[in-house]
Amino acid sequence: MQARAVLERFGFAFAIGVPTLLTRLLASSGVALEHLDERMLAADEPADALLAAADVILKQTEVEHPVIVLVPGNPLVLNSLSRFLLAEGTKRKLTVQRVAGVSQLDVIVNELGIDIAAHGLQVFDAVGVGRGRSVPRPTMPAVLLRVADLLENHAASMSDLRQTLGPIYPSGHPITLFNIDPVGDSSSFATAPLSDVDEFAAHIHVGSSFYLSPAST
Repeated sequence: MQARAVLERFGFAFAIGVPTLLTRLLASSGVALEHLDERMLAADEPADALLAAADVILKQTEVEHPVIVLVPGNPLVLNSLSRFLLAEGTKRKLTVQRVAGVSQLDVIVNELGIDIAAHGLQVFDAVGVGRGRSVPRPTMPAVLLRVADLLENHAASMSDLRQTLGPIYPSGHPITLFNIDPVGDSSSFATAPLSDVDEFAAHIHVGSSFYLSPAST
């Protein structure tokens, strides 16, 4: 509620990884979003993608206050852009505040019973993994967000994801498709061998993520 109140008060935010449904919901409350996803996806390297988004955001701080960025993540598991903005904002003597909402990641961790304290958790963008830019460590649990982008011609596909993960995990390792209903508050999940991940394509939407449990050592 606090995060939404901030957005409605100022009426504009930069956005990364925000589903269409949330964009429409915020628009109905008078909040406009400038999406930086395409700018990041156009970069060839992960570091370049981060800097492409950060450059826009930090330049805006020179002419306007406050600058609001709506990103997926969690106060315990920040993405690279959030960490960079926190560090760079402090370096520039800007006041940086994190306002947390209930994220997709919170729901996944709760519903699947992932013990972050005991095992840690890796969080990746599914397209980045599909393109081979990010590779999970098989000894730790991993969540892949924005799975629907694999079906939208962002230079990576379901088969690309399978080919990236196949050599890392044992044959037959389970992968779980976790879906949050985009028009409600329910969730569901299904598990299949990683080799059959392509069969999930018909059931993927903007509320979809993948979960990979640790591989046995």
